[in-house]
Amino acid sequence: MAETAQLPLKLDSPLFGAVKGERNVMAFPWFDLDRRALKSRIAFEDSDLGVTIEVRAGGAGGCPTIYDKDLILYAATVIAKRADDNDFDGSDRDRTIDFTIHDFMRVASRSTDKNAYDNFHNMLDRLTTASIRTNIEVAVGDGEMEGLDGWFTWFESGTAVKYRRTKDGQKRVQRVRIVVGKWLWNAIVKDRKILTYDPRYFDLDPVARRLYDLARVHVGRQPRWQIGLAKLQRRIGDNRRLAKFADALLAIQERDSLPSYRFRVVMALRAGARRRSQRDLESTMVVFTPRSEAAAGTHGVDRQGTVLRGGTVSAVRQIEAVAREVRHPGLVRQMEAIGYMGRLAKAKAVTRALREADRPAVAERGLANDPVELADMLVELGLEIAD
Repeated sequence: MAETAQLPLKLDSPLFGAVKGERNVMAFPWFDLDRRALKSRIAFEDSDLGVTIEVRAGGAGGCPTIYDKDLILYAATVIAKRADDNDFDGSDRDRTIDFTIHDFMRVASRSTDKNAYDNFHNMLDRLTTASIRTNIEVAVGDGEMEGLDGWFTWFESGTAVKYRRTKDGQKRVQRVRIVVGKWLWNAIVKDRKILTYDPRYFDLDPVARRLYDLARVHVGRQPRWQIGLAKLQRRIGDNRRLAKFADALLAIQERDSLPSYRFRVVMALRAGARRRSQRDLESTMVVFTPRSEAAAGTHGVDRQGTVLRGGTVSAVRQIEAVAREVRHPGLVRQMEAIGYMGRLAKAKAVTRALREADRPAVAERGLANDPVELADMLVELGLEIAD
């Protein structure tokens, strides 16, 4: 009984429900794609978006990896649930979570052998000691934004593995304590750009994980998202030659393993050319669509990747025409006929259903800006019948 009384009164594990992530963390390359943590520095800059990110390793262990990000997802899920429940008291406890290593391993679909526990300690060290600097600001309410001009860490001082030493000298882990950094906490709690992860994400390899991240961020707002091959490589954080990266994408495309989404590599070869040049690669587009939309029929885009000769203009036009095909044309026409912009987007049933479906951000901004997206959502939520 005395031992039981000394255990933490409340753990944040076991964790149930969907794993959630923060949009800015999903959208940019903060992590090393190699699980061996070989990089001592990560730098990313996108002049079009005006975003800069720099990550520096805090020790010999290297920068945090894409697999280390799983622990950030675990922490973000706990904090997001507290925010939904308004379970904050204004103390440091708001940013502190306590859980068991075993529960994290369960959620992230990891082995629980001895090496896995050793790897967990290394992961925790990287996430606690690596320094991050970025110009990304997060909303903190009343139209105000907050950023950091200096360096910050994912997890702050106080993060540690708590254990007890038994009489025979054995060390027994009791729990993990994480203190979530203020930048990440503000992004989760105040900015509220939270997206739900498919549990199959944890089975993906590094590049496929980043492809899923980007599809989850961008395709949710539109029926398709396209990006140039070279720019996609930078957003993923891949440093191989562009030709090698293209080959890797084609292999993932062939496996067709991304949860909820599909993508197609659309290459353009010069007329008469038999081999792709660097110029061809730089003109290549990658098009992402929801899996349900892709299954409805994307004419002219096959599993091997589309090759269109004579330039990329025709490729882009073809893809745009395909992507604008509406899966529920009758429902869309009906919404337009009743003036959905003034009525349907404000319906209490729609807003309530969106919130219950873990889509509060969508509910806040309203879907009336896009009747195609709104029709798709209503059918998915069971509020309307598909054509």
